[in-house]
This record gives sequence, C-alpha cells and structure tokens, in this order.
Amino acid sequence: MTNFEFKARLRNHTAIQQALAQHDIPRAAKIRQTDTYFNAPRGRLKLRNIDDEAAQLIFYQRPDHAEIKRSDYLMSPVDSPPALREVLSAAYGIRTVVEKTRELYWLPRRFGDHAGSAGPDFIRLHIDTVEGLGDFLEIEVIVQKGEPPEIAEREARAWLRDLGIVREDLLSHSYADLLEARVL
Repeated sequence: MTNFEFKARLRNHTAIQQALAQHDIPRAAKIRQTDTYFNAPRGRLKLRNIDDEAAQLIFYQRPDHAEIKRSDYLMSPVDSPPALREVLSAAYGIRTVVEKTRELYWLPRRFGDHAGSAGPDFIRLHIDTVEGLGDFLEIEVIVQKGEPPEIAEREARAWLRDLGIVREDLLSHSYADLLEARVL
C-alpha cells in the first residue's frame, strides 16, 4: 500500500481543534499505542500494540525530508504479539520503543473519485502525544486502488494548508528516529 503523509510539531492544539470543529469533524477514537522498532536491514519495521488489545506488524519505506512524503508499506495483523516480539528481537534486535496516545480523526476526501466518500477512503488525522517528545499532528492519505498518486498528495497538501501547518513545523524523521537522536 502507499500513502502520502506529513508529520508536524503541534504548537497550537487549540487552533487545530477549532479548525476541526469548523469542518464539523469529531474525534473518532483515542487510543494508546506502543510501537517496538526493530533493526531492519532496510526501511523501518515495527510491531504496533494498540490498547493492549490488537497488534500489527508494519514494514514501511519513506524518505526522510521535512515535507509531504510518499510512504510504501505492508501491514499484517498479529495474533501473538509477545511471541512475535521475542522472535524479531532475537533476529534483529530492538532499536527503540515509542509510547504514544493518539487521537484519531477522519477527514473527508475532496479530490478525485473518492471525494466525500466514507469509510476507508477518508483521510486519517492523528494528534499524537509521544512520551519523551511532546505533541504532534500527522496526516495520512492512502492512495486508493486505481487512483493516481498525485490525487492523494494533493489531498495532503490541501489539509496542510487548511490546518495552518507551517514548513518549519514539518518533521523529516519518525518518532523512533527523534527519540534516538533527541533532535527536537
């Protein structure tokens, strides 16, 4: 799968909440996630535990630059997270663990064949509070089957503008990278 995404420092939580209210977008969920990153030979590999109830193994590749970026990824549900964590830890070693609380919002699509559609065609907006780092905003626009990637990128750019995110607040790296380097 492919998405276009950006991650930014969240300096004004109130302004984002007001923008979401103007678009009549309520919070869909508040979840707790623990992402265990492994030392993968390429890309990033993480085991995500969600509210201690569900888990996913996620592999992704994306460039590290502070702008909207393309991310190619694979995901698989996990039945036994502790056992898989043990196997991956033995094989690759644990790189770092990211603990976060995530507020999830579903934004409507505006462009292309999926404009105004519901369900998985919506755009994911996350307000993340990451332990040891602070607050962030993230948008993920999934490229739908048969959709030109430019449409998803255009969606991300439109929301970046509408939410008033400035270039200086865009992040180039993942939370795992930031925790390791403490570059904030």
